[in-house]
Amino acid sequence: MERLVRSAVSDRGADKLKKLSQTVHSLATQNELLRHENEGLKEALTVKKRHRKVSKPLDLQQREEYHGGAMF
Repeated sequence: MERLVRSAVSDRGADKLKKLSQTVHSLATQNELLRHENEGLKEALTVKKRHRKVSKPLDLQQREEYHGGAMF
């Protein structure tokens, strides 16, 4: 990116080149931070989806063999 800026501006000592270079660097850094944040959010969403469990009601109507089979 820096090479592109240098090739676009003919006078390398110019204040405009310095400002343009700083702006490009700032935007590139901000872009990288946003990419990392996006990846983190995607991973968090994946983990959250993975932890979702479908709850099932308990089967309180047990089979007949469990009722009244005690012998004394």
